Amino acid sequence: MTEPKTSLKKDHHRLSLKLIIIIIAVICAGWLSFAGIRFLFPKSLTLKPGELIRSKMTLDAPGPHYIGDLIPVTISVESRNGVAFKMPDLADANLKPLEIKERLPLVTARLQGGQLQKMSYRLIAWGPGIYILPACKVQYKGPAGKIRTCRLAGRRLQIDSLLPKNKTVAELLKLDPKGLKGPVGLPPRLTILWWSLAGIGLLGLIWALSYYVLRKYFHKETKSITDIPPSEPAHVIALRRLEGIRAAGYLTNSDFKTFYSELSECTREYLENRFQIRALEMTTEEFLIYVSSNRCLKLEYELILKEFLKASDLVKFAKHLPLLDEANQSLEIVNQFIETTKCSEAIKCSEATKCSEATIEIPEELTSQTGELSSNKKYRE
Repeated sequence: MTEPKTSLKKDHHRLSLKLIIIIIAVICAGWLSFAGIRFLFPKSLTLKPGELIRSKMTLDAPGPHYIGDLIPVTISVESRNGVAFKMPDLADANLKPLEIKERLPLVTARLQGGQLQKMSYRLIAWGPGIYILPACKVQYKGPAGKIRTCRLAGRRLQIDSLLPKNKTVAELLKLDPKGLKGPVGLPPRLTILWWSLAGIGLLGLIWALSYYVLRKYFHKETKSITDIPPSEPAHVIALRRLEGIRAAGYLTNSDFKTFYSELSECTREYLENRFQIRALEMTTEEFLIYVSSNRCLKLEYELILKEFLKASDLVKFAKHLPLLDEANQSLEIVNQFIETTKCSEAIKCSEATKCSEATIEIPEELTSQTGELSSNKKYRE
């Protein structure tokens, strides 16, 4: 009974690991294919026929712009393959009174037959007025090796003030200042949040798929093994095993631990085959709680099994030595319990009978022997 279950658990773990590896492989393959498609099929050039290079300067945020605002400006240069050029830099131009607060790294994108390079800046102005971002020339070398220039047009930038217009300085100084505002919070960075949510959702999807597939597969395998009744009736298997325990001579050699281990396992195996209780997989406390809460057995059966299993645990785990008469009495109690609850002609034995279907009366001698075992339960160190 235990070997098929152990193999099932191993298969369960192997299948779960394989399924997780397959899902991760599919996700990686999808990501790589997406990146590969972008690499194999880049965007087309926007250059006109015969045009080798084109540059432009753009304001990435529409106006109006005010004093102290960060103004995003991007310089982009699109060129064909074989064209070498030097990327223009706003830091080399005279921008006063504008100031460069930040310069982002150069970004290069591959296009069909060429490339696109972008350099982004964050500018700031400390006074109102109209400013001109100066034009400049971009030097490049064509496929023929000749050095030429391409004009980068400038941009007009208007900076406004929040103060009232058409007022002199003296009039502005007479105005009552506005109250101080509280601190302005930084804009939220939602990238980490979105990635975290995506990761949690992905893990949840992997768990749900694993749970569904594994439960479906494992339920089939478990049903195919545990739900098939043994080839022989449960009591035949148990009584034969009891005869083997008697013939082994454990009590003659005072090997009480092995004797009670074999006797307890024989009883649990019989309960599992006869009443469909997974006694082999439960501890004694779990078994007693399960039987009591589910009303699987009559109260007399519960008392018999409770006394016997607790006595077995004391010998197996607490290193107690029972008397020889008590050990023989335990063997007789298990034997009579099996004989009393075995399948009869009134109960169909072709399939395992559930514990709730057991309605067999308990002989008085079985109850009396259990009472003696409970009252005379003394162990020696």
